[in-house]
Amino acid sequence: MNCTSARNRLLHHAEPGPLPANVAGHLAECAGCQAWQRLLGQVDQAVATAPVPASNGRVKRRLIELFRNERSAVTPATTSVVVPARSRMRQRLDQLWPIGLVAAALLVGMIAWINLGGKPQDNTTVAQLPPDPFLKDVVAAKVKIDAAETAEQRLRAWSHLAEILHGEAKDLSQLAPGPEMDSLAGLYEQAVGDDALIAQARLLSDVERKAKLDQFVNQLRDAADMANDWAAKAPTGSDRPLKRIANAAAESKAKLAKLQQGRDV
Repeated sequence: MNCTSARNRLLHHAEPGPLPANVAGHLAECAGCQAWQRLLGQVDQAVATAPVPASNGRVKRRLIELFRNERSAVTPATTSVVVPARSRMRQRLDQLWPIGLVAAALLVGMIAWINLGGKPQDNTTVAQLPPDPFLKDVVAAKVKIDAAETAEQRLRAWSHLAEILHGEAKDLSQLAPGPEMDSLAGLYEQAVGDDALIAQARLLSDVERKAKLDQFVNQLRDAADMANDWAAKAPTGSDRPLKRIANAAAESKAKLAKLQQGRDV
């Protein structure tokens, strides 16, 4: 069973009882699907506890418009065209990055904000929820990855997506430690990992590696340093995911440095 099938089965599994054996077996070995399952639990809990306040419909219209924009950004035109068969790499990228996971994460945050009435429950100052543009940025980055025609373009697109997730981690760590941060860390690990950023770097020629990879090595070095610094100052529960992000950035930086030197990784 692949990740797409497992996550679809989890979406349709409303009962609290045991999962089907094939889904449970996949879930036991896949960290990404484990994060998806935790996030589904957060959605269920948030929806179950959400009040139904009087509303002028503004929030509802805003939410509908947000997801309408997302759909229009990723839905192809209806004009009939002849397209080449999708490569195995493209299929793996599609499975690697479920847009629904990002949308669900945003939904959890929005419901939590509605539950608080847009205000803290006491007189203390709290961090604000991540702004809606985060979702739009992620969707736009995913579209760039899918539209990229060369390894260098895909490398830059994955790097840009990693930067978006990296910046969001700083904001989210102050607000939602726990499963949400774990999910974000997992997505960052995938974005800079062997099936994404590193895979594209491997496809570059030796000349391209020497000329192009230096900036990405430096970016990942800075990303690791910043995430370690944030982890040292983060609330309990957010430090571990931030360290995962730091470690992922450091490991990918080391791999890019080896590729730049003409060594295989």
